[in-house]
Amino acid sequence: MKLNFILVFSLFITVNLLAQAPRKSLVQEWTNASCGPCAALNPAFDSRLNTYSNKVVVSKIQVSYPGYDPMHNDYKAVLDYYADSVYVDGDGNSLIDRVPRVILDGLSVYSPEEVTEAVLGTLPATSPIAITMDHQVDTNGDSITINVKYKNVSANTITGDLRTFVALNEKVITYAVAPGSNGERIFNHVLRKFLTNKTGTPYTSIAAGDSIVMAFRSYVPSYIADPRQLEVIAYLQNWDTKFVYNAEVSAPRPTDISLPDLGITTKSFVTNTGLCDYDVSFKLFVKNHGTLPINNFKVEYFVNGTLGGSIPYNRTLNTNDTIIAEFNNVQLVDGKSVITYKLSDINGAPRDLYSLNNFITSNSVITAPRAVVSVAGLEQNFENFSTPGLPANYVNSSTYNSAFRVFSSADVGFGPNELGAYGTSDQALGINYYGWSTNTYGQIGRLFLPKLKINATNLKLVYDRAHAKYTDASTPTPPDDRLRFEYSTNCGSTWTTIVEKTGAELETAAPQEPAFIPTSNQWATDTINLPTFAADSEILFSITGVSDYGNYLWLDNLRFLGITSTGDPVAFDGKINLYPNPISTELNIEISPNKQENISVDIIDLTGKVVENIANNTPFAAGKHTLVWKPTVAAGFYLLRTKSESGETTKKISIIK
Repeated sequence: MKLNFILVFSLFITVNLLAQAPRKSLVQEWTNASCGPCAALNPAFDSRLNTYSNKVVVSKIQVSYPGYDPMHNDYKAVLDYYADSVYVDGDGNSLIDRVPRVILDGLSVYSPEEVTEAVLGTLPATSPIAITMDHQVDTNGDSITINVKYKNVSANTITGDLRTFVALNEKVITYAVAPGSNGERIFNHVLRKFLTNKTGTPYTSIAAGDSIVMAFRSYVPSYIADPRQLEVIAYLQNWDTKFVYNAEVSAPRPTDISLPDLGITTKSFVTNTGLCDYDVSFKLFVKNHGTLPINNFKVEYFVNGTLGGSIPYNRTLNTNDTIIAEFNNVQLVDGKSVITYKLSDINGAPRDLYSLNNFITSNSVITAPRAVVSVAGLEQNFENFSTPGLPANYVNSSTYNSAFRVFSSADVGFGPNELGAYGTSDQALGINYYGWSTNTYGQIGRLFLPKLKINATNLKLVYDRAHAKYTDASTPTPPDDRLRFEYSTNCGSTWTTIVEKTGAELETAAPQEPAFIPTSNQWATDTINLPTFAADSEILFSITGVSDYGNYLWLDNLRFLGITSTGDPVAFDGKINLYPNPISTELNIEISPNKQENISVDIIDLTGKVVENIANNTPFAAGKHTLVWKPTVAAGFYLLRTKSESGETTKKISIIK
């Protein structure tokens, strides 16, 4: 079957011309499933529109902001265009400056509560353009046939940049659980697809008595929740002035369609006891909600979008019959696992009657990193991996995905090695309080470090930080974001706070707007004493952000000092020879790896901070190599660390001047 073709032709008929035709106004609303004001205003607005359904045609445009909206994601490019580029002011700025917003007949901009019964009751009742239309959905719900006629019933030629529009709406979309964060489950008159171009089909004039007739046969997009709810809207608009001459709607035709309706009614988690429980079991209850028998289908689950398992069923389910599908010992990923459950191949077809009950998504399951690191892994300078991102085995447990991210100097518009602490390295960890709305994402989020299995005495945590509060004219009292370091000896069942900083203890620069990006002189270093942990304890550490919706906090060079590991680190596979030592002007570093390796050589002060990098993951062939280092640091004692894939060796050096 060939779909997506359009027939457009003009009929020139002049018989008993009417002066005017009945008119319906086009009501376009920009809204979002995570917009709080939208949820508050839409029910009453929809009720008023329903009261005046004989006078209006409604098209809801689901935008990308302020948060997640699956209906926006279904038709993203076109909906973004309508949010940003269709209705603009004289400077080219979009009139859709926030949501919800309403435009009537392409001209007047309102908030929904401003579209009162008085406004709706006085909309123009007649138009020089008459629109007649009908449609039919195929029995299997995957294609649609549409016929539309626009006729100039006046005695005058209509001229201008005229555009005819034909589009598919879903009259009602009902979710079992609110898809966004504002609690809305029911969405009305949602724009799903244009059959014409998104900017319409252009004409320069329609003579008195002439008609434009358009015929479409198109596929029904797979993201349509229920083809029984498909309505077709059509309107004629002047693209220069944006005035809409007339609009019409062809109501849903639910009796056209004959499809089975299989749905997941509920789910039940059997096990998942905490951050260190890396597998889960669950049951799905599946029911035939329709009138047709269902003879075969699959029950599938996905972990973060990747198929994890599938159970095929070849049995007949009659109306209201139910089966229970069980999945046991499903392995989770480290960090956030979003488990999605889906029904597919229902009677061998690509879809059934109501697609929204074919899948459900669980709440995210968070697990701690599995990795347990040794001494060699206890320093993190946030270098040498792609940004924005996080180091391996670091887990962001916040509902705000951008709460914790490492950025490079280039990411923030700096030159090389300008973002890191004191302007000595290229990358640093940013905690994004600037975008962390507590209303949307909650106040607390944790970044889990790899678990540490250690015996320790005189243990210290050392890190570099930079922070400025947020301030502008509307916030004379700057928000107080907080930083905590916490640890747990029982994998997150309970947490102990090591240190908490806020206000003057946390900030290193004056309050500011916009987002804070530190310069080299806006850093400070903290050294925190830690308790002694029991032998062989697996300690889970957390960098905990407590947002007050303020400004960025930056961290760098996170390191643990005074540690004796339960297992000694593996030594560098080769020989290291240093001379002269003590050093006056230069140090010869002889490196003799036993095999080809990438090797890093660092100078470290006695607080554990890297003060100079001599080699950074540099390839060395087997055999002897000599590096020459000319110290620029102050006189004193330092450590020279040689580190490769095979292990590391640290030697003490002394500088005299």
